[in-house]
Amino acid sequence: MDFWKKLVSVLLVLIVLLCYNAVVSARLYGEQIDRLTVRAEGLQAQVDYDSELLSSLSETQTPEDKTENLYKNGEFEGSAKGYGGEIRVRVKISDDRIESIRIVSAEGEDSAYLGSAETLIAQIIEKQTPEVDAVTGATFSSTGIKNAVASALKEAVNE
Repeated sequence: MDFWKKLVSVLLVLIVLLCYNAVVSARLYGEQIDRLTVRAEGLQAQVDYDSELLSSLSETQTPEDKTENLYKNGEFEGSAKGYGGEIRVRVKISDDRIESIRIVSAEGEDSAYLGSAETLIAQIIEKQTPEVDAVTGATFSSTGIKNAVASALKEAVNE
């Protein structure tokens, strides 16, 4: 009889532990879902901002009845939010062509992400538009560079 009492007691303890584990796992899972939801909302807001900025830039790049250059010659600065803070770039334009892009400051950026994202500069110059694919693994820094270039181009528009 004593054996059965101990066995039932051990089984009850195991059942309580399993229930506790299930409750803790469910709570952690819920917290993880909340964190991912907040991150997804932040990413959606960034995408909406990017789309708005790029569409406004595209609108300024369609001069149908102008014979003058779309952009003024010179160097123009633009800035946008990157992974760790603001990214500022200087874009040199000559005869409606992007000649060079230089990152002026990116103090809050992680050097590894920024280094990967800097490969976009050659693509932007080659394609003559900031509408290039972001670098995988450095999405926020890539987006920051693209948006900063778009901002600089917006400053350079001939009005």
